[in-house]
Amino acid sequence: MAEQKQKFTEKYAELWKFIKFTLVGFSSTLIELAVFYLLQYVVFKNIAHNPMPDGAFFKFLTSIGLAEGLGIFYAYVISTTIGYIIAFILNRKTTFKADSNVVLSTILYIIMVVFTIIATAWIGTKFQNFMVAKGLKNLGDIITKPLVATLATAWTYPLNRFVIHRHKKPEAVEGAEVAEEASEEAKAE
Repeated sequence: MAEQKQKFTEKYAELWKFIKFTLVGFSSTLIELAVFYLLQYVVFKNIAHNPMPDGAFFKFLTSIGLAEGLGIFYAYVISTTIGYIIAFILNRKTTFKADSNVVLSTILYIIMVVFTIIATAWIGTKFQNFMVAKGLKNLGDIITKPLVATLATAWTYPLNRFVIHRHKKPEAVEGAEVAEEASEEAKAE
């Protein structure tokens, strides 16, 4: 069985990375949701629906559906940050085994996360409003978040795989160098 798993992960290396990426995303999302509900219903319960502060930034957040109340907003920001940090670390270390500059990777990841949050909130709000207009609010409530999260994978996986969590040297080149060194050592003997 271990041989079959080994062969699968070698034969379908990119698919295996995508599967690990999906599992990491699912795991970090479960933790994120647990933290969100703990913060919303316990820690920030008393201020959950307090009005947002005045200002253009908070009006923008409200317009894209990210600011339903001060406590909910705090819970969202904290839990999302925790979820994305977990996903970053696990994907960097286990999924892609990246060895690129961690500071640059972190900056690129933060840019991607901010874009993803804004884009998915905007798309989700537009889709939810469409569903309400069609008289399908309950269905919209159920499918909007999974639909938008799946859509975001269209850019988050390629960005994580090829831009954020890169290798300094491709694995094939590293393997060739090791084989070349072994060949040279054998010749020297």
